[in-house]
Amino acid sequence: MREFLIRTASAVVFAAVVLAALFLGKDYAFVVFVFFMAAILYEVGNIFHFKNKLSTVIYVLLGILFCFAATFGTKQFTVHQWGALIILFLISALSVLSIGKSNYPSFFVKIALFFYVCVPFILFLSLFNFSLIVQQNEFFFPLVFLIFIWIGDTFAYLSGRLFGKHKMVPKISPAKTWEGFIGGFAAVLIAAAVVWYVARVQNVVFWLVFACITYCFGVCGDLIESKLKRKANTKDSGKLIPGHGGAFDRFDSFIFALPFVVLLLLYYYL
Repeated sequence: MREFLIRTASAVVFAAVVLAALFLGKDYAFVVFVFFMAAILYEVGNIFHFKNKLSTVIYVLLGILFCFAATFGTKQFTVHQWGALIILFLISALSVLSIGKSNYPSFFVKIALFFYVCVPFILFLSLFNFSLIVQQNEFFFPLVFLIFIWIGDTFAYLSGRLFGKHKMVPKISPAKTWEGFIGGFAAVLIAAAVVWYVARVQNVVFWLVFACITYCFGVCGDLIESKLKRKANTKDSGKLIPGHGGAFDRFDSFIFALPFVVLLLLYYYL
């Protein structure tokens, strides 16, 4: 019970900070999300035992600089720029997936994880532009994406705790169950129908696909991070968020799902 209360309280504080940043605008969102991105890069340095603290700090600073240049270097991305970032992410994701199978040099691991972490945060901030394209509030798509991620995580956790009996992938993530997966999936689909009914942006099929991509690829992102932690023989990526672990633990679904959501938006709007 104590663990549940701590987890709930930290989730509420986390959500309040993130939502406040979104409602205040892209510049404030940049500060908050780059903070979490930097925290993830720092955790990556600790998990994979970078040579020393200085190399980890440089790694983090390069990530912040890359995100700043990509976010504010142009007023709005072109289709080619969005496409280039997504391709870069896919290459890095494939490299990250193969880390556990091959003994790659540490430099390769650092580069793969660098782009795997940074690119989704840049793409997330680009969602503000999509909101403007469809003449919605600037934070519309970033907010909906995060809501789907949070609802999926919350109901998967609750369903798994209450009904979970059948393990999904016990060798990678022993706590995940099919009951939890189904509970989270159902909740996200209901949320998609509500968003369609309230916002009246696009049709219900669009929102159901949006929800499916967010949830299913989010689960994949969670499993990828679990695999990385097993490779590094660690339980949590850090201790930044009480009850949840590190920033990487909190954003693992976000990182892997976001580029595929952007692909969906590119297909529909550009």
